[in-house]
Amino acid sequence: MSTEMLAPPAPGGGIALTRVVMLAMRELRSGLRGFYIFIACVALGVMVITGVGALSDALRGGFERQGEAILGGDVTFGRMHVRAAGREREWLAAQGRMSETATLRAMARRADGEEQALVEIKAVDEHYPLAGEVRVGGAASLEQANAFWRLREAIVEVQKYPGGSIKHDISVPVAAVPDFIAEASAAVTALTPGARPIPFGHLGDGNVHFNVTQPAGADKAAYLARWAEMNAVVHAIAAKLGGSISAEHGIGRLKRELLPGVKDPVALEMMRALKRTLDPKGILNPGKVL
Repeated sequence: MSTEMLAPPAPGGGIALTRVVMLAMRELRSGLRGFYIFIACVALGVMVITGVGALSDALRGGFERQGEAILGGDVTFGRMHVRAAGREREWLAAQGRMSETATLRAMARRADGEEQALVEIKAVDEHYPLAGEVRVGGAASLEQANAFWRLREAIVEVQKYPGGSIKHDISVPVAAVPDFIAEASAAVTALTPGARPIPFGHLGDGNVHFNVTQPAGADKAAYLARWAEMNAVVHAIAAKLGGSISAEHGIGRLKRELLPGVKDPVALEMMRALKRTLDPKGILNPGKVL
């Protein structure tokens, strides 16, 4: 710390000019380079502050002009992992028109694992958006996209009207889905001429609901009596392609007797041992899987 002291104020209350010059010269004794750096830093700081201010103004203006379209309405309320219910929904509905959405973020990876990206999936109801419009890739409108989804949801319901349906819940590697559908369709129609395969489901993860409707005009009871026979044909194709006889719906009771035929005996015995250890009285989900 410098111990220099300023001279007493000169008459009239000012500091002697010579003393000011001496202090200034002392600060510049290292040359003008440091002073130039100081000026450059000040100028850079001013530019950064100006740029941030301009960006802030641009964002604020954008929200003011397009806020409704961005939100899909006047205001949005969000909750993590919990759906609004009861009095909350009543209060929201009392404020005016309401739309409900659900958003999921996940990592999407190629089947070969070479590339991945963060994706956002958004589910919307028939009222969305309350402001603005939605453009859907691959569909003419949001209404068309919703109609496509309703078609998917209705598949299960409509299958009961044409008669009996023999169902399969299998999984294969995603890349093998087209081969499975082609081979299984050919196999079941060869087994039962006129049978109508209806494959649908979670094709993105390799889970195919391969349901087969009876031939038109066939006897329903006689057709369903061949359930095990058709299962064996379809399951053999899934196994050949590196898949499983069960996927989303598990083993349960329906496939319990099939499990020993596809499960390694050592693994199966380990499952039984764990079951006996954790559930010695057999009261947890009795009669399922094992």
